[in-house]
Amino acid sequence: MFKQGVSLTSSSPAVFYGTAALAAYLLSDLSSQWPDMSARWRASGSPLTLTETAVTVGGAPPADTKLCWVVTAVMLVLALVEHVLSVLADLVPLLECAEQGGAWAVYKSFFVNKFPMVFEVLPFSPAASVLLLYLNLTCTFLWNVIDIVVVVISSLLASRFRRFNRFLEKARGKDLSKFWWQEVRESYNRLAVVTKHFDAHINGIVLLSFASNLFFICLQLLHNMTKQKNNGVLAHLYFYLSFAWLLVRTAVVSMSAANVYEQSMVPIEVLYCVPSKSFCVEVQRFLVQVTTDTVALTGCRFFWVTRSLILTLVGTVATYEIVLVQFHTDKGKTELVASACSL
Repeated sequence: MFKQGVSLTSSSPAVFYGTAALAAYLLSDLSSQWPDMSARWRASGSPLTLTETAVTVGGAPPADTKLCWVVTAVMLVLALVEHVLSVLADLVPLLECAEQGGAWAVYKSFFVNKFPMVFEVLPFSPAASVLLLYLNLTCTFLWNVIDIVVVVISSLLASRFRRFNRFLEKARGKDLSKFWWQEVRESYNRLAVVTKHFDAHINGIVLLSFASNLFFICLQLLHNMTKQKNNGVLAHLYFYLSFAWLLVRTAVVSMSAANVYEQSMVPIEVLYCVPSKSFCVEVQRFLVQVTTDTVALTGCRFFWVTRSLILTLVGTVATYEIVLVQFHTDKGKTELVASACSL
């Protein structure tokens, strides 16, 4: 950045490794809070036993646990595939160096080109290259792990609201007592409280996930609009697969987190169908809580993750991309004029 000037392209390594360092800190802090979060998770649910069909709001059924394992495994495997393609895209163009200096020339050229911020300052050494390769792999997984944490926790919270809503749906239009509605409202309130408790611990991770994904989406789009045609087939293949994976991962994170809010609003439909003779103060309190209290994950309380946020992100990416392309074009013209004047 000091040599080329601060720009979206030159700052991408700093953002990448900075994101990984911040992710490591946030995940470390989350791990220290995990026992308390687990205890609250187990204690937040209690059986609704006032009807013949009892439902347990707490806990996690085997299907949800299996889904979390599948999501984690798939996202980690795809992250590994994307990283391997990245290494191959940087390595293949350097194979021609083997004709002159052998395998060692390829090995050294790979690291010098991939980590210029290190080897333009420090002398090259095999030990440093192995350490950098390990750090690069670790940072890649840290970037993906923060998305996995958001997806898994969001899926579990949404699943609890979904089971609660299925139970509540059976009461649509029925004449039920005030005591029944009181217990149902208290069960919903426990879900809302545990959601806000979890959000207090992961809202920094949510903000980091959305901010980093937004940055790299803009960066990838800029590269696509200004890329050179002689980069090679493998480089183009890596770009498209990497960009597709970035978009899919961002969409999965956004939809999973937004689903918590969507599920928390479902009880409104049932509450509007309560018969007049069953309407009581508990139904009114329940309705007021659902309509006025926003139960959703947030990004450090700066924004709620809802489906409308996804449209906002799309509009933001489009706006920033137009500005970046225009800035990049103007900068290219300025450099061309300066070069012509020097001649």
